[in-house]
Amino acid sequence: MGAFLIIRKCGTITALFAMSLLICCPTELKAADDVGAGNSKCELKLAEFYDQRRPGDLPVLVLKINPDHYNFKLLSASEHEGGPRSLKRWYEEFGLDAVINASMYQEENLDRSTGFMKNFEHLNNPTINPRYGAFIVFNPVDPLLPPVQFIDRRLQPDWKEKIKKYQTVIQNYRMISAGEQTGWDQDRKAHSTAALGMDGEGNVLFIFSSMPRTTHDFIELLLRLPLDIQDAMYLEGGAYAGVYYRGTGSGRAAGGGLECLPSLKVPNVIGVMCRR
Repeated sequence: MGAFLIIRKCGTITALFAMSLLICCPTELKAADDVGAGNSKCELKLAEFYDQRRPGDLPVLVLKINPDHYNFKLLSASEHEGGPRSLKRWYEEFGLDAVINASMYQEENLDRSTGFMKNFEHLNNPTINPRYGAFIVFNPVDPLLPPVQFIDRRLQPDWKEKIKKYQTVIQNYRMISAGEQTGWDQDRKAHSTAALGMDGEGNVLFIFSSMPRTTHDFIELLLRLPLDIQDAMYLEGGAYAGVYYRGTGSGRAAGGGLECLPSLKVPNVIGVMCRR
């Protein structure tokens, strides 16, 4: 199936027209069990999982990130001059260790998320989307609160009070809540997918599948994988979905994906930086 490994170099994986996988640089991996505790704090854990029911399919990539060791950042073109950027450019410009799409964006306003989105005093979209049930929140007002939380608008009656306790709030479609699939009837729309999840230990999961799958099938696969995934939200699909990451070992970042097609730029991303 797959096992989490320690990333020693960088890599970019992203979808091209929802039909292919492009990797513009190699990655070097080292088994997590071989890494001493003294240098493991800032290492990102990577796993690639194959669907045993569909031999030959491309794998699902998962980055597991401990929020006790990483700061989470929402970066938006509406807040930072320079317009939308490729994932690689977001990563390089802001000194990130990994970056993924933050949300889908509006056709009439390309910088604005389709769901509620705020970052401290900056409001990218001040409107709660009634179709979206999931929030990911970080940068708590009270340091005693969990550094990152999933909040379910449909299962938690006090969701409004909960999101007020965090400086950064991002709203998206629910995929998984309390370990179970939420909605998403089967359809014929297959595409690549970027998603954000959380496991039973509170680790945040950056999830990317370049293999075109319906969202129903993708959720079903995630629940079968040995991830102990408890919550997940849909971030983006198709050509603009991707993830860019690098390890904290020796070596410099190099990558491709969206960067190999400069016209493919995204306005809102979630990035992580190790608390060195």
